[in-house]
Amino acid sequence: MPAAGARPRPAWDNASVETVEPRRLRPVAVEDAYGGTWLAIKLGIEPRELDRLRRAGEYVAYRSSNGRETEYLYPAWQLDAAGRPLPGVAELVRAARARELGDEELVAIMLRREGLTGSSRLANAFRAGHVDRVIAAVRSA
Repeated sequence: MPAAGARPRPAWDNASVETVEPRRLRPVAVEDAYGGTWLAIKLGIEPRELDRLRRAGEYVAYRSSNGRETEYLYPAWQLDAAGRPLPGVAELVRAARARELGDEELVAIMLRREGLTGSSRLANAFRAGHVDRVIAAVRSA
């Protein structure tokens, strides 16, 4: 039981889901994104807790206006099969915030193609475990 006044630990800390090495993740379309409500249900946490984690820099999310409703969308490239952030997401968000980039701008950078003639995107490199290379690209953006 947490000490009085201590924040509860995220639900996935106690999960029995097997951790997957980034190079062995299933492929996702880098443009795919999940709504905050859906992701919170998948993680077994309240949407407000997911929002707190997003504000703390543990997830990347951008606002999407869908008719009368506005919701945060969480890009699939940052998530493992259980919906948890891949290793390096927090460092990526810190690098973007140090450059005064918002999450929307970070997502746009991640969807860019690598190099002048590259066919792969930074999001694919991130999922493949090339975190340092992607963070360097964000810092130079």
